[in-house]
Amino acid sequence: MPKTLITTIYSVDSIILAITKFSIERLVLLVSEESDKSQQESIKKIKDTYSRALEITEQKIPLYDVTQIAEKCVKIIDSLPLNEKHVVNITPA
Repeated sequence: MPKTLITTIYSVDSIILAITKFSIERLVLLVSEESDKSQQESIKKIKDTYSRALEITEQKIPLYDVTQIAEKCVKIIDSLPLNEKHVVNITPA
């Protein structure tokens, strides 16, 4: 059964752990609308490392608006196939 990881991103450590632990096949990165250099470097590192093995997409989110972030996550989950497992990781931000 395919698995999707929906995750905020700032550093890559917990994302790499989740990708390997849960055998992720699709990765949705929740990226701040005003991303900084550190976040951009983390995105580049993830894409450089996993773009050949995973389907990677980015979704812009507001930095501190938890309600809008939750709504965005619901829309993402609703758009994914029902026969997949979904993992949500909010630790890196």
